[in-house]
Amino acid sequence: MTRATRASTTRATRPTPTGRPRPATAPRTAARIVVVSAWASAGLVATGWALVGTAPMVVLLVATVAGGRRWRPVLPWAVALAASQATAIALWALREDPPPSLTKDLDPVHAVVTVALAVGAAVAAHVTIRRTRARDRARTPGQR
Repeated sequence: MTRATRASTTRATRPTPTGRPRPATAPRTAARIVVVSAWASAGLVATGWALVGTAPMVVLLVATVAGGRRWRPVLPWAVALAASQATAIALWALREDPPPSLTKDLDPVHAVVTVALAVGAAVAAHVTIRRTRARDRARTPGQR
């Protein structure tokens, strides 16, 4: 392949050195969504944006449920994280005179538990990704 041809093609359309087609990027995109949403939820709750941190938690839960067997190790962490956040929101919303922010009403112990669950989900996602990639490499010995 010449330098001009290489410049005009993208990595996805270029053939591999062995001539096999490149794998689909959908699993990598799903992995990125799961990992980023787990770390984002931990960071948002830890820095005082507990109500905003609900959005990445919902994304994490939906991605792990929709991901099927691959994300099974992350699913208990995601469900526990969603339950923890749902409990915090329910307690905040059901008060007679709730404060203007969920973070001001959130007990520090509950915040630590929520952050720990989010970090646990992120670590479980990283481990799942590594195991999946190692298993895929073992199945295709002809590639790098």
